[in-house]
Amino acid sequence: MKRCNKCNIDFNTDRKSCPFCRSILEEVTESNHQPYPKYQEVSKKKRIVEKIFIFLSLIAVIVSIVSNYYDYVAGHTYLWSVVVLIGVIFLWVFIRGIIISNRYFAQRFLFVILLLELMFISIELIDIKYLHLDWSLTYMLPFLSIAYLFTLSLYAMISPRRFAEFFIYMILISLASIAEILLVVFNKVSVDWPILASSLFGLFVLVGMFLFPTKTSKEELKKRLRA
Repeated sequence: MKRCNKCNIDFNTDRKSCPFCRSILEEVTESNHQPYPKYQEVSKKKRIVEKIFIFLSLIAVIVSIVSNYYDYVAGHTYLWSVVVLIGVIFLWVFIRGIIISNRYFAQRFLFVILLLELMFISIELIDIKYLHLDWSLTYMLPFLSIAYLFTLSLYAMISPRRFAEFFIYMILISLASIAEILLVVFNKVSVDWPILASSLFGLFVLVGMFLFPTKTSKEELKKRLRA
């Protein structure tokens, strides 16, 4: 058993330094503290796979930029290499923030929705000649909002015990979906029905949560109001 006198934590490990503060660990024979679980270092295989993925990502970006350059010289002005770059960046953010992350499902899923919408907006703004958002706001934003609310609602019905985890997120996204109607009011979208469908769906979910509250939702709401 080893102890970090700075963190005041005991470790069952062969490491020489504390995994938190990097201080030198001291050997102890007896301990009055509950030992910290054995530290699991990142395996060499995972590090090799990560390095290979970084290498392949760099190759994809470099090849795309070079190819796009010759296309541009030939008269094709569309910067498709930027799409590849955005895709690689968002893929890395997705892996780090979603797959590896220890956040709750509702948080991770919301992160995916926001990530996708930001990616669509970024791709649509690549062509400098058209500085407006059409399909990313007209179609993708409302459809992603509906998908998020529908998935959490279905998940909450299948696993009611975890409803407290989704409650606040469902309220926030429902309100955001209802607010999307402003895009129609201010003529920011080319087609109205996707936004109207998203706003109505958000309204139905919000009304349903308060008209048919569960014991779990009531307790969660009380906690939030007290906080």
